[in-house]
Amino acid sequence: MPARNTKAGVDYDRSSYKKKDPEKYNLILQLRKEGKSYNQITAETGAATNTIARICAENAEELGKWKRRVSTKLGEAIDLLSERLVKEADDVSLSQIPVSIAIALDKKAALDGENITHVVHHKGLTHSDLGDKLEQMKRAKSESQVIDVQQDKPENEQK
Repeated sequence: MPARNTKAGVDYDRSSYKKKDPEKYNLILQLRKEGKSYNQITAETGAATNTIARICAENAEELGKWKRRVSTKLGEAIDLLSERLVKEADDVSLSQIPVSIAIALDKKAALDGENITHVVHHKGLTHSDLGDKLEQMKRAKSESQVIDVQQDKPENEQK
């Protein structure tokens, strides 16, 4: 028989969440498998972070198996992307594959419990690019037209 606890004067069964709302219980597990944080899951489901942590702890073995399976697949994908980068380096934009590899490596490291790095991809704006953009805005402003539109009053307000 599950342990009984009293919270706010109400006797409840810790496993009752799984019994009362199995759909939400399974959704929490699915969102966690998708890599969502406790706060993100709380925002989506309304469940308390302590509840989410308990559900994850209750399903640690299942979540662990999922993490290992996904980590293995990411490792394979990283290997394939690396090979493709070497083979197609002359034909592929250098910004496409390396970013994909970096993101996959980061996700794999997180699943494997390693230190996580943050990959940020910046598109630079040069001085001449900025000048071109400002010129485009000036031309658009000089070519634009202002049209005044009078608002008709509703019939009951017209005199």
